[in-house]
Order: sequence, then C-alpha cells, then structure tokens
Amino acid sequence: MSNDLAAPPTLNTAAICERLKQVRVQVCGSRGQSHFAALLQLSPSTYNYYEKGRVPPVDVLDRAARVTGAPLLWLIRGEPAEFSLESLKRIEPPPSMPLDPASASGVPT
Repeated sequence: MSNDLAAPPTLNTAAICERLKQVRVQVCGSRGQSHFAALLQLSPSTYNYYEKGRVPPVDVLDRAARVTGAPLLWLIRGEPAEFSLESLKRIEPPPSMPLDPASASGVPT
C-alpha cells in the first residue's frame, strides 16, 4: 500500500515576518513599531523579534489581521495574491504616545 498523502508545503517563515512588517509600515508608518506592538498587545522588544525573523505565533498573526484588516491567510501564505496593502487604513497613535521611544527622549534618530 502506498502513501498517497503528500507532505504539506513548507511555509516561507521569512516571508511571514516580512509581510507582517509591510502591514505595520502601511498601517502605522515606518517609525510606528512601538504603536503597532501596543495594538497587538506586545512589548516593543517582542514585536521587534518578529520583524527580525522570529515567526510570530498564530494568535499574534490573528490579532494583526483583526486589528488591521489584512487577511490572515495573506499574512501566513501571501494569499490572495491580489491583496493590496494600500487597502489598509492608517491607525494613528493616541496623542500621548510617541511614535518611537528615542523620539520621546529628544535624541534624533
């Protein structure tokens, strides 16, 4: 008897991290990493790991999809291919929240 079940395709984990970053930049801007981390209920350092290549757990990807409107399957597999980042709405931080911790200290970045 042969095994007709093919192995599931391997996920491109680097692409998952890159798509999460693309969503963050579109929704919160290039300096909005801390704000996006807060929206996902994560510390900025934990979120930074995800942008640097550590694959986020499913619950984090699910939160990102719910908060931003990006399709969860697109975050995971890049599907549907026709999804457009430009369709996502910008989420501004509250007035009291700095965009970047270094900007709050007055140190230019």
